[in-house]
Amino acid sequence: MGYVSSKTPGRRVRSFLKYLYVSVLYRSGLLALARSRVRRRSQVAVLTLHRVLPDEEFARTSSLPGMIMRAKTFTALCEHLRSHYEVVLAERLGRISEQSLRPRVSVTFDDGWADTATVAAPIAEAHGVPFLVFVCPGLMGRRFPFWPERAAYAFSAEARRSRSEVRTFVENLKSMAPGDREGALRSFRPVPIEEMENAEPLNASFPREEMPRLIARGGSVGSHTCNHRILTQVTAEDARWELQESRDRLERELQRPCDTFAYPNGNHSDVIRTAVANVGYRLAFTTVLGLWSDATDPLLIPRINITESHVTNPLGKFSPAMFEYYVFWRARRATAKQTTTDHSGGRDS
Repeated sequence: MGYVSSKTPGRRVRSFLKYLYVSVLYRSGLLALARSRVRRRSQVAVLTLHRVLPDEEFARTSSLPGMIMRAKTFTALCEHLRSHYEVVLAERLGRISEQSLRPRVSVTFDDGWADTATVAAPIAEAHGVPFLVFVCPGLMGRRFPFWPERAAYAFSAEARRSRSEVRTFVENLKSMAPGDREGALRSFRPVPIEEMENAEPLNASFPREEMPRLIARGGSVGSHTCNHRILTQVTAEDARWELQESRDRLERELQRPCDTFAYPNGNHSDVIRTAVANVGYRLAFTTVLGLWSDATDPLLIPRINITESHVTNPLGKFSPAMFEYYVFWRARRATAKQTTTDHSGGRDS
């Protein structure tokens, strides 16, 4: 399988102009000011990552660009975090009382990919960066465990596609009801799982025995439902089963409480939030852009999705300026906008 390059001259120009804009913010001190305000208000930037891949697999993965980061970029990110921030485990949110001399950042991983355990965890451990990974116990140890990657592979196997075409295709599938989505996927030529596994050996979820090792490396484990079903697309009964079964299985496996949760795809509603509370989760994390504070709803914690393009310059090197732009400038503005909406009587999305 291969992609047609989506790095058109227009996209390269836009990327350069974005970096130029960010550089002006950085050199003017405005990004430093935003970072300082986040620290003074005791806010925490909760980062979301999904996959950390070596260069070879990064170039051929079926995962969308919004989910991937190169191992060398993650290494530079961890070095930067350890040097300039206080990195706290996300499960400690709400239990931190003292003021910090550095801005606080928390690292989370969604899905429980094999590369989280084999690639990201050793890097994070080497740099003293703790993290919380949200896993789906019903999918552990599987190859190509998530349907978006299987769909992307089948779509690209039919004809060479650009990454933007694949992204649009997968996002359209996400908006469908599960039955309609399955029907659409059946229209493609079946691809042997062996072919997919040979093409992308790291496209797997890590096995159960990796969880204790991950915890020993400074990580922690939370729930991401049992089977990564989008909870707003299933019945209330099925949603509660996914929430409860995942927590029960993880507590049996780990012999410790599991009271943190991340909504698959970020999809939530008032009904789903209530179900999360009733099952007994203490903290639940969304994909809404923003910063955590003491005023944050503990079951609707915002996060900041971080990918390769968010933290690198046009030459592909880690950029502190790009990192601060996405983590402090954009997230702080989103938090301020949400606070204004709440105070004016607006409704959460």
